[in-house]
Amino acid sequence: MVAVCKNKLKIQEIYCNILGYYYLSKEVELLFKKRSKAFFIGLILASIYLIYVISYFYGILGKGDTAEQIGSGIATALVTPHIVILAIGVMFGWLALGLSSSGFALTASIFYTVAGVMFIPYIFFVIPSIILGFVGYANQKNINNKAKAKRKVKVHKKPNVKG
Repeated sequence: MVAVCKNKLKIQEIYCNILGYYYLSKEVELLFKKRSKAFFIGLILASIYLIYVISYFYGILGKGDTAEQIGSGIATALVTPHIVILAIGVMFGWLALGLSSSGFALTASIFYTVAGVMFIPYIFFVIPSIILGFVGYANQKNINNKAKAKRKVKVHKKPNVKG
């Protein structure tokens, strides 16, 4: 959009940029027309947390003296199941978002819950994703049901003609 707007007069460039933002907002609106916004926000939070926890725990391995290495190895071993289950949940979440699938959204939310229970001290980081995931699942199911109802073709009976 921006490259198209460069070689114009100043007022035309401003107008072109406004239209560019308008079309971008329309594209975003169309993206979420058949997807749950709550689930998307929960998925973004879960993805950010997953990146953080992986970079934190696997970034500390091998640093420090022997005692620190042993301690960080034990901590990483304790957190690894939490990370693996959360990563599986995030993968299901991206599938749910891409396919507009309420089943995958429910699966992702359940995985977030299991990941939180597997490592209780970090459950507070996963609770927003859990709540938004289940709310997003319900929203996605409603969106899918409405779309399914619109797609149904009604068969009309032939009128009774008396001759």
